[in-house]
Amino acid sequence: MSSEKPVRLPPLPRPPRDGRERRKNRSNSAADAIVLALSAAAKRSRLDAVVLCDDEGLLVASSPVDYDLAPLAAIAPIVGRGKVSAHVRRGDERRPMRVEPVEVGQELLYVATVGADDRARAREARWSAAAARRILG
Repeated sequence: MSSEKPVRLPPLPRPPRDGRERRKNRSNSAADAIVLALSAAAKRSRLDAVVLCDDEGLLVASSPVDYDLAPLAAIAPIVGRGKVSAHVRRGDERRPMRVEPVEVGQELLYVATVGADDRARAREARWSAAAARRILG
């Protein structure tokens, strides 16, 4: 083992900000804020839907869609635990699904993303899980 001190680099300078809020839609209500966050994730990556559910599969919040997401919320914890494959059917089409567990306080929640490509689903599931921790935690 070397007794040399590790190299510590100073943090990169942050670009100057003019005090404007980067988010266009913002809410002081946690319920509205989580819906805005999930909607932004779905829109950003052209996902079919983003769902946040509890450990029992009850829908907590979702991106707005014109169909019922309760069945998706019901299977998300099962998929999140690795018990079944991660896809759903919408009509005749098989849509890929990604589920990310997220701890918020003492609660275990799950974020499910449906549609788009693997990287987009994974990225938005992680981003949505972080948003859920920040907003609901």
